[in-house]
Amino acid sequence: MATVSGDPVGRRCLFVCHFDTPVLTTMLPLAVRARDTYCVVPLFLLYGDQRRSGPALADAGFEVRTLDPDLLNPTKSTAGVGLTKAIPLIKRMWDIFKVLGRRRQCARSLIREIKPIAVFETFESPTIETFLNEECSKAGVPTVLVQWALLATAGMHQRRKTQAYERHTGASGLRLGLLMVRRSLGLLITRCIFAARRVRYVSHLGAGNASAIAVIGDAQHALLVRQGVPESKMQVTGHPEDDYLLECRSKLSLPEAKREALLDLGVPVSADDRVVVYVREAMAYFDMVDAPTDREAMRRILKTLDRPGWVTVMKLHPRDERDYYDWVPGEFPNVVIVHECDLVLLMTASDAFVSQGSSTTRWAKVLGMPAAVADFSNLELSAIISETTGVPLVDDEDSLGRVLFDDKIRDEPKSDRPGDDSVTASDRILELALGPRSRSEIR
Repeated sequence: MATVSGDPVGRRCLFVCHFDTPVLTTMLPLAVRARDTYCVVPLFLLYGDQRRSGPALADAGFEVRTLDPDLLNPTKSTAGVGLTKAIPLIKRMWDIFKVLGRRRQCARSLIREIKPIAVFETFESPTIETFLNEECSKAGVPTVLVQWALLATAGMHQRRKTQAYERHTGASGLRLGLLMVRRSLGLLITRCIFAARRVRYVSHLGAGNASAIAVIGDAQHALLVRQGVPESKMQVTGHPEDDYLLECRSKLSLPEAKREALLDLGVPVSADDRVVVYVREAMAYFDMVDAPTDREAMRRILKTLDRPGWVTVMKLHPRDERDYYDWVPGEFPNVVIVHECDLVLLMTASDAFVSQGSSTTRWAKVLGMPAAVADFSNLELSAIISETTGVPLVDDEDSLGRVLFDDKIRDEPKSDRPGDDSVTASDRILELALGPRSRSEIR
């Protein structure tokens, strides 16, 4: 049998992810740490968008498996017969019923085949994680649900869906009410099907049967408690991103190193320039606001950031479409627009930060940058991100300018991580499933 660091390949850990971003920010560094510290063999199970994570995992030498697409789309599974062809609702119910059974069988076969000693996941859904947790519980295998992004309230998600209905359908009043009733009825039917299949319906982080939940920080822990997540399962560990943030901050401590990093990222800066990063949320993709309102908010923010001696870098969300920002170069020719890049490196090399509700706002707090959450569109998300990160919420240009550019206003570098910085967040997360190791054992 092949070995890694003297240990058998049978010591496998399964890492489950649903799209690119949590793979790259959370699971990849966690898997590398598990391999190097615990001498285990990471195996990834992916579903969803893998355009960026696939090559990164291949470069790291990790085995990757993907879910059968038929397991992801119940309504596209094998067609029913008889009455199910005539009545779409019954057919959909039948498809969901069948695919839940197939997902359970897939999870059972996977756990029996690879025999993992632990499972780490960034989301718990009935796509596959719920069934993996069931099988691991039967087999005595620990499962850890790793929080990879800041969470908002359930009420905000519901209002976001309502707003999306309004924009896509132009509905209001009775029509909108009927749409919401239809959605609620569909959800009720889905829950009934889940009950018939003995599947626990999971609607938010940690409501299922993972052994433990690794939480980013104290503020998020308090929010999850209010949302009904079992407190006994939660442990504040910090985030694997924090380890990379602090490493980059150490490497880029000198101005020359920061300037070189910015030039490598495609940001033209001179020796005396300072840089402010404006990180966008995927407003259009998630239907947060209508395009004219969003554009006006961007215009106000960019005007405030346009100052002598400062370079503004507008970092787009991975799910953004570049043509949504075609108007920016015409009105703000000095703004540098970046879509794909190492955002941690960009932020570490920069001098100030602003977002409208990006979860990366927390990074600015960890790095100790002057930072603000600009709420120029009356978004509940902005208020929540501000509350859960401790970054100031501003709703006018003057306040935004003072927070970012007043040299007297500076945050001391402060992380929401527990304990001392000599223990990495990755170590704390891995210990929830693999057990503690003495500091002398950790390389």
